[in-house]
Amino acid sequence: ADAAEGNVEHAGEAGLGLVRHLVRAGSRAPILCAGASQRDLVGKAVTDLRLARAQIIGSAPFALESALRAMAGLALDGSAVEVCLRVVGVPPRSAVVAWEEATAYGQPLASQMPAHVVAGLAARIPSLWPPGPYALATAAARVVEALALGSRRRFSCFVAMDAGPLRAAVGSMPVELGPRGVERVLEPALTRQERTALENALEKV
Repeated sequence: ADAAEGNVEHAGEAGLGLVRHLVRAGSRAPILCAGASQRDLVGKAVTDLRLARAQIIGSAPFALESALRAMAGLALDGSAVEVCLRVVGVPPRSAVVAWEEATAYGQPLASQMPAHVVAGLAARIPSLWPPGPYALATAAARVVEALALGSRRRFSCFVAMDAGPLRAAVGSMPVELGPRGVERVLEPALTRQERTALENALEKV
């Protein structure tokens, strides 16, 4: 629980101060940043507070991913439940969709959707960010459940990756979660062009 009001998310020095308070209180539990603007907070907690990279994550990319799945389901005149895709990178402008591994109804998505429709969905990503409060809350609830109970499901979350001793590159990546936080950061199946876009996005942060 926190004291944020209205549309304000904990960020900047105030947000870092709250995380510092939790750390000084001796909490070793995973810390979840549910807001769309808290990617920088994840990075600062790792670099400034020396928090373990596995201990703090952000769930907003999972909400974006859900919205994109819903749009893909509509484009297929079907259900989003049958669509599986990953959003990695740094939303909204540097988000990368792993179209290479995306599926719908057990078949590759690219075989069911024309290239111009795929391109249109990718172009809509900036307008889907930031996700609304209900989408963010739903994504956070699913991630908290996985952190508390463990889960075989993989979630796209903001996670800090090693970018040198004084810097953490924070981007959306598929992760496996458990009571200790991030159990494993996974490499999505990307085309050469998608991988280059992901590397460029992480180099800029």
